[in-house]
Amino acid sequence: MFLTVHSATGLVIGNYVKNPFLAFFVGFILHYLFDIIPHGDTKVSKKYHNVIYMTLAGIIDLIALSGSFLIIILVQNKFFTMSQIAAICGSVLPDALLFCYFILPQNKILSQLKKFHHYIHGLISSRWEINLIPGMLLQIILYIIILTLYF
Repeated sequence: MFLTVHSATGLVIGNYVKNPFLAFFVGFILHYLFDIIPHGDTKVSKKYHNVIYMTLAGIIDLIALSGSFLIIILVQNKFFTMSQIAAICGSVLPDALLFCYFILPQNKILSQLKKFHHYIHGLISSRWEINLIPGMLLQIILYIIILTLYF
């Protein structure tokens, strides 16, 4: 999933779970549950699975995420609560750790986390996967649905 989808999920979690530690944990767990949904990234050519392309994709995603959050803050005229920030951090942490693996592939802990992350991604998509464009559209639809739960 895009970081925007995961972080929007975290934003909603932080809205309902007022304890920041619990919000972080719920965001972390829901990251993996959302990654079970096929979202088109498993059919991307292996040549794009490297630190350069992952960084570029991450930068584009972070720009979209920052713009979205800026709009939300301006519309609400207030900043996020500690629970919202904690849940957002928890919901994007698994992807941040996966990115760290691409920089430090020899790290045993990061290697095990990468295996687990890819296992979760493949639970459904190993049997039923969608291509990248429909996957991106699905994620945009999920993002809109999640944000409607926030507002």
